[in-house]
Amino acid sequence: MYQTTSKKTPWIFCKDIINHPQKAMAWVWGYISCKHSMMYTLFVYTLLLILVLLYYVNHRESEPNHDETFKAKVQQSFIKFVEENMPKRDQNKETRAVYSMRTMSSNGSLLEDEHAKILKQRAGDIQREYIGFKNKKPFNFHCDKCAVVASSGQLLHSNSGQEIDNATCVIRMNNAPTIHYEKDVGARTDIRLVCFRSIDFMNKDTLMIGKARFDKMVIWGMENPKHKKIKETFTSKFIRKYPGVDYYSLSNSGEKKATRLYEEYLGMDRLKSNSWLSTGWFTMLFAVNMCDSITVYGLPDGNQCSAGSKKSILYHYYEKRYDECWMYNQHETRMKTGHRYLTEKAVFKQWAQMFNISFKAPAWNLTNVNASEPIKSPFISKMEKIGKKRTKR
Repeated sequence: MYQTTSKKTPWIFCKDIINHPQKAMAWVWGYISCKHSMMYTLFVYTLLLILVLLYYVNHRESEPNHDETFKAKVQQSFIKFVEENMPKRDQNKETRAVYSMRTMSSNGSLLEDEHAKILKQRAGDIQREYIGFKNKKPFNFHCDKCAVVASSGQLLHSNSGQEIDNATCVIRMNNAPTIHYEKDVGARTDIRLVCFRSIDFMNKDTLMIGKARFDKMVIWGMENPKHKKIKETFTSKFIRKYPGVDYYSLSNSGEKKATRLYEEYLGMDRLKSNSWLSTGWFTMLFAVNMCDSITVYGLPDGNQCSAGSKKSILYHYYEKRYDECWMYNQHETRMKTGHRYLTEKAVFKQWAQMFNISFKAPAWNLTNVNASEPIKSPFISKMEKIGKKRTKR
């Protein structure tokens, strides 16, 4: 007798999957292995894709926004710190002294000359924390005229190269190259101040020998106990590969001193405000103590960003990756961790009023800058608004 074998139609197959979603994968693979028809295989894959998409959409709608949740937690962290510390600064002289650079000036007790004297002394204390790898002695070097070269795309077509090379000492940051950019950034380098994270990028002959060779590399962040492996690699490989350079590393206590100074200007704890210090911060502190006069090239004050300029400028003259204003605004105003570039620049403006510091390519507007007043920046304004909202509650 002729007997037909039962087989599942596509509709029955769909019902099975819907009624038993946990067995969907087993059905799919079993069905594909039994049926070699291209049409059935295509049907199964399409159905599976639809089910996955439906699950994903429903899951996304039902679960909380993790990014917003994280942002709210960070805001709460900021608010808690503001409540605990900011109001206390106005109660008495002892608590105001906790954040002396910001709070003493707000009450008129820190004159510009006193501010400059204190800063010079503390910058010197920090510089003496840079210890040589070879001689184990503190960095001790003085220069009358320094060119500090940053990395803004505004250096391109500036024709600043010859002027930079005419300085007594040329200080560059991280792995910013000179080869192929000599006309705009100069060819000479005497000192490179490098973040511990940029050491790997420095491992290039085009930065360490030949025309790009320099005398001293000054590193910050490497003595932090958390960065022990970076130091071991640097000592065992990097120094052996390039032995002709004098290497100095900022001690962990020196880094804490630099951090403390930043916190005093900011008026709040660096970690609790989720702020990173930049190489620019360490470089300017370094130059303030070492140099009699400082000309800074390629470090914008950020005014072009607040003015709403639509012209795109490279964040680094040697990298075509990020827009300068986008980078500044992201780091300055977002609530997650980041560099507070515009806040640091607000501090540098005060330093320019106290010391022989000028800015070129681009030039800075230093009118209406008072070194005896608290600094102002988008980041600080945002934090103060958070504190006021919390107080009203």
